[in-house]
Amino acid sequence: MNRIANAEAPAQRRWNLLPYALVAPIILFEGILLVYPIAQGIIGSFQRIELAANAAPTWVGLDNYRRMFGDPGFWKVMQTTLLFTGLVIVVAIGTGLFTALLFNRPFRFRPAARGMMMMPWAMP
Repeated sequence: MNRIANAEAPAQRRWNLLPYALVAPIILFEGILLVYPIAQGIIGSFQRIELAANAAPTWVGLDNYRRMFGDPGFWKVMQTTLLFTGLVIVVAIGTGLFTALLFNRPFRFRPAARGMMMMPWAMP
């Protein structure tokens, strides 16, 4: 069996740890910036926090959720949010599809028009 001179068999390959060591600090930093606020939000959702009284938070368990789901205003807001989200998705996908189909057809100055369409996305 002939082997290429520079190729190594998969079992003989050595792991290079340098890329992992270079990426580890930013992954740790972003993990802390992401996980800590989420955990604080979840813990805070089970507590009663009085901002004006400057008192220590008290544990209320699921009472905050019971009160929220029992409020008719919450369900009205949820209905409005879902309707708005659905409409925005349909309009955004429809507009994007229409624009893509329009710019896929041959017409004069098509490359320039495509370039102008990409400018807001490409520029910071």
